[in-house]
Order: sequence, then C-alpha cells, then structure tokens
Amino acid sequence: MRILHLNHGYGGGGGAETYLRRLARLQRDHGDVVAVLAAEGASPVEPDQGIELQRIEPRAKLRFAQIGLGSLRRRIDALRPDVIHLHNVLRLLNPWALDELRRIAPLVWSLHDLELIAPLEQPSPPGYGWKLERWRGRARRTALVVPSEFLLRRIQPLRSANRIELLAPFGAPLHLGPPQEPATVLYLGGRRIEKGLHELLAALGLLQEWRVGFRAILVGDQIECAIPAYQQAALGDQLELNAPVDEDGLTLLLRRAAVVVFPSLLPESFGLAGFEGCCAGRPVVGYDSGAVREWLLPGENGYLVRAGDQRALAEALARCLHDPSAARALGEAGRRRVAERHRPEDHLEALRAIYAEAGRG
Repeated sequence: MRILHLNHGYGGGGGAETYLRRLARLQRDHGDVVAVLAAEGASPVEPDQGIELQRIEPRAKLRFAQIGLGSLRRRIDALRPDVIHLHNVLRLLNPWALDELRRIAPLVWSLHDLELIAPLEQPSPPGYGWKLERWRGRARRTALVVPSEFLLRRIQPLRSANRIELLAPFGAPLHLGPPQEPATVLYLGGRRIEKGLHELLAALGLLQEWRVGFRAILVGDQIECAIPAYQQAALGDQLELNAPVDEDGLTLLLRRAAVVVFPSLLPESFGLAGFEGCCAGRPVVGYDSGAVREWLLPGENGYLVRAGDQRALAEALARCLHDPSAARALGEAGRRRVAERHRPEDHLEALRAIYAEAGRG
C-alpha cells in the first residue's frame, strides 16, 4: 500500500509528530511505501531511511484566501497514494482542500487534539472561527480516528454517516532495568505553562522543603527561559535542563529516571509524553486531565491526582522516591499493560481496516 501522511511537522517532540514518526516507520517496516508531507515552521524534517519526506515550503503553503491544493496537487499526484492520512492540518490546508484530496485517494483523519472543536490558541487568528465551521462540515464526510474515549465524547457533534474510530496510540515496551539514578524525576512536557511546568516546579519546591532527596530532569525547547531565576537558584544542581531529544536520547533519559511526571493542565486527548513512562517500565505521576485516566491507573501503574493540586503532586512523587521497590512494581505493571493493550501490530492491523473501510466509502 502507498500511504501519504500530511501533517504540520515531522521532526520535533510533540505528541502528534512523535506518533506520526513511529507510525510511518512501523508501516515502512511492514512493507508499505510511505511518504510524508510536512509544513514549514516545524522542526527540520529529519532523514528517515525508506520514508519519502518532502517539506512544504512557505510559497506552497495554502493561504487563507486560496481554495484547493494549489501547487501541492502536482506533488501529491506524483506520490500516487492509495490512502491519504491527515494529522494536524488545520493550519496547513484550507477546508476546501479536503474535497480535492478526496478525489485523489480515500481520506483518513487522525485527530490529535481538540482544535477541531475550539481553537487551541487564544486569541484565535482573525476569521478562524468561520474557517473552523467549514472544517467541521468537511470532517463529517471524512473517516475520523481519535486516540481516546475522552476525545470521542467531545467530538460527538461531528458524528455522521462515517464512523468515528477509537484507536489508542501504540507503545513498544522497553526493558531498561532498575533506574540508574533512583531519585530522578523526568518531565517531558516542554516549556508551555499549560503542560504543567510551573505546577512541577512548585511540587519540587515542596519536596525540597520536606527534605526529600531528588534530581529533576526537565526536557523542552528553550525550557530554561520559562523557569523563573529564583526557582532555578533555589533548586540549584537538583535541576537538569535538556533540549528536546531523539528516540535514542529519550531512552537514555528514561533509563536514568525513577519516575515520570506528567502534570498537564490541558484536556489531554491521550498524553503521549506521560505514556512514555509506562512503555519504559517507570511509574507515572500525573494530573487527572482529559484522557490521562484511560492509561494511568492509580495504584496500578502510578498515581493520578487532581489537576492543579500541587501538594498532592509532590506527595505522589515523594511516595515513589521513598519506596523504590514499590515504584518499580508500579512501573513493571505499566509496561505489562502496554505489552497487552498497545501492541504495534494490533494498532497497524486496526488502522489497515480503517483504510480499507475508507476506500469502500
């Protein structure tokens, strides 16, 4: 099968980009011909052996007043896709482009967040609400895929003759052994306030006040700029700041960590950054935001606390750090759950069925 993925980016560490990279490689490894068109403004498109990567330059990106695919049509035709898999495309295409894409090949659209329901950026760009209504109308005629029950409930107004398929992300269980640094907390959420960076900093301050020994690794683009100087000074060498890492770098960080923290305040459609901890056999401490409770089970593979409760977040982290044996048991349970319920082969089989159904429709 020839599969074309269309997304705002391919590089970078966002959940949609991470899922797309892993899915494209999985499909390639199972014999599909895979191509990816990614927009400007994302991290540079990285080489990926066996996957055709093309960058959509600024002159080719569709502007608000344009209709259709413009110069992209020729490039898409040359790829001869059997199916076109859309991801985050609301800022990449115009709504009318879906009509033209549908004439080229069957469409499947993975919704990675709530942007089709409401703009994620506030204030939204001028005219964006009007454009969003057009997107919603065309989404009702497209095969939609969502990663969680939470998002499925939220997009009920988009239900139409086409079914909305629930397909959670897949994971590859990693056997990393005991943490190399038993008192290390790993945060992968980046610098955005909504992802809970300041929530975590407040919780780390409480751990310090309670004299709980720890080291915190914080990962994100320019994350140092988002941390007030007084907090950097107070936490001192207990804080380690890292730029985004590739897959190998992520594995090294997970190998070091004793616990992964995911204090997002957003209505998460899944929460892939926290889910990485489960895949690696590490306990996860997270806020109860959106779909996080669908994979983070309190007392089974980590601890789930009320969103915004910084003290409860600190207490859950302290519990993991005080009892390494219990924390490792939670992590192992999380990894077993990934192996049982999030197998890559099962995900790929379900997605192929969705492709086939879209082709018949």
